[in-house]
Amino acid sequence: MKKSFVFLACTVLLFAAAGCGTTSAAAKDAAAEESAYIEPAIPSTETAVLDDLSDGNYWQAVGNSWDKWGAHNLSLSCELSDAAFKNWPTVGTQSLDCAMDAAPASSSKQACWFCDSLAFTDWTGYKYVAIDIYNPENFAFALSWVIQATDAWTWLQTPAVEVPAGRHTVLFDMSKFMKDNAQADNAAITAALADVKRAIFQSTNENPGGHFYVGNIRLYK
Repeated sequence: MKKSFVFLACTVLLFAAAGCGTTSAAAKDAAAEESAYIEPAIPSTETAVLDDLSDGNYWQAVGNSWDKWGAHNLSLSCELSDAAFKNWPTVGTQSLDCAMDAAPASSSKQACWFCDSLAFTDWTGYKYVAIDIYNPENFAFALSWVIQATDAWTWLQTPAVEVPAGRHTVLFDMSKFMKDNAQADNAAITAALADVKRAIFQSTNENPGGHFYVGNIRLYK
């Protein structure tokens, strides 16, 4: 992208530190193994890096900037870091730390982080998005991938993936994009992928609030 999507990673020591309030990477990975989450098979098809996380942070937390369109968005911040540990992220040494407020049942339960400065906007032929995620919390959270596309700024989002504690590569299938709570038709998806205006990832479930780290965003055909 013109401006890299940059995502935060912590060192093993950093995650173990009292100031971080989290347990070790090994402990989180062990917890993930006990969950129902299954690591996806990453496609072997042609790939394009949407963000190698090396050129700075061009993501934003929505916060209250969208309030005129609805309830308060629970994303608080997204800050760049060069902290890293073994095998995190899968490429590069930078990632984005995404903080979110508590999301009780009475809230919007929506926390979004977005980028309007994409390396390229024609995603024709691409079907999947893969993102490195590190969840240092003791709860799983729902994460979906969203685009706004064409001059109509059409909102399309994938079904959510429950991301448990630990490090994962999360795979989103853009052929399963939803529009207005229904499966988008192939023509709408094709038109949208040819003219992407904004990329978004969002958490959409009840949770006590916390943060997670994102890195190495890429597209696969």
